[in-house]
Amino acid sequence: MIKFAYWSWSILSLAAFATVLHTSSREKVRDYFMPEQRVLISTVMGDVLGDGTPVQVAKIRTRDSLILEVYIPAKDGSRLMIDRIVLDEKRDGYFTLNGNLTNLAIDDVDGDNQLEILAPAFDQNLTAHLNVFKFDRSSKTFLKVTQAY
Repeated sequence: MIKFAYWSWSILSLAAFATVLHTSSREKVRDYFMPEQRVLISTVMGDVLGDGTPVQVAKIRTRDSLILEVYIPAKDGSRLMIDRIVLDEKRDGYFTLNGNLTNLAIDDVDGDNQLEILAPAFDQNLTAHLNVFKFDRSSKTFLKVTQAY
């Protein structure tokens, strides 16, 4: 009986180890245990519109994506979502800004006196990406800045 339990445990351990090593299997196991609902990862506030409006940016993780949602205060005291940005990457990332580790920030990275949204993330190969979004007044949306900083 003890030998059977030992061999069963050994086989289960090897199967778990093989699953961890195989990328697609690892993602399937992670997706199985990851909750369906939205999880708020972080929020920041700043004047990214450039008109003095205090804008709140929320970084949200779902099972399939990372999302940025941009809110402004409404007249009744609630918040009004003005833009929703789905990031190309699925894994949350961190970077150091002004000596602080963060996964979402607002800063003027190009020196034009207009704040941008900075959202780091990792792609499926675990390559880090710093997503930078700037508010475009003509389209009234946030556009991804393609220039690397």
